[in-house]
Amino acid sequence: MEKANWNAEYTRIFCEICKEETEANNRPLGCLDRKGYKNLEEKFFKQSGQKLVKKQLKNKWDLLKKEYTEFMVLKNAASGLGWNDAMSTIVADDDWWNNHLQKYPKHAKWRTRGPANLKEMDVTFDKAHVTGATASIPGEFMAEVLKLMVECGAAEGTSLFHTATKIVMKPEYRELFMLIHTKEGRLNWLEREHADMTKTLYHFH
Repeated sequence: MEKANWNAEYTRIFCEICKEETEANNRPLGCLDRKGYKNLEEKFFKQSGQKLVKKQLKNKWDLLKKEYTEFMVLKNAASGLGWNDAMSTIVADDDWWNNHLQKYPKHAKWRTRGPANLKEMDVTFDKAHVTGATASIPGEFMAEVLKLMVECGAAEGTSLFHTATKIVMKPEYRELFMLIHTKEGRLNWLEREHADMTKTLYHFH
């Protein structure tokens, strides 16, 4: 299967259609259902002239979801700071950015402008748009998250495990944890978050 050739215009069309399908309740459990993907294939072909199959569209969905989840980590870290709606990113001084980028160097790309199509992605990926019936975390899914935590080295009963259980209760952090591919990467990320939370706790005491 050929790799899809995405440019800014095709991505804009994709995001607008995904927003439409989400608002039409064709994204019941975090991703489009069969009807949603069928509509996406047809609408995307009609508007772009590009004939893509479900797997190609799903790959694009996953990439954008990963980008959105990462951007939400930045946005939540900047809670209480300003927001530039025209540029779709936070407003912070150099000291804040320098400190933040030591931990999240990849966030530098959003220092002056946030992700393209952010308003559409807010609708498509944000947890506020999950229906009431699916807003809670399924027990099986949480069990899978806990299993991955232990497998990567956060042993039950340790302070790291305790911190990790708090971290993964936040949807954007939980999704980011699940998107990390290796055990080493997951453990490294958990240890960094644990160190930050511990530092903050001591600071307040």
